Amino acid sequence: MDEVHLSNVITGAGACLIIAGIAYLFHNAVEVRRGKRGQLHAIFNLRRWSFQATYRGLIMIGVGVLLLGGSHLLIKV
Repeated sequence: MDEVHLSNVITGAGACLIIAGIAYLFHNAVEVRRGKRGQLHAIFNLRRWSFQATYRGLIMIGVGVLLLGGSHLLIKV
């Protein structure tokens, strides 16, 4: 079995942060309403976006990009 290199761990963490940030932003944009006879209506609504609603997702994406970009700088021993 291969060894786990630090650069692989950082790359994986960066990819997970990017995916989590995109999911967070998508979750903020989807509005779910209950309709007639118990039906659910999902609406993609960008009007709900503000800095306070999106900064967490943007920070996750930014840190993930930095981790992905900087992971190749580590020396594999």
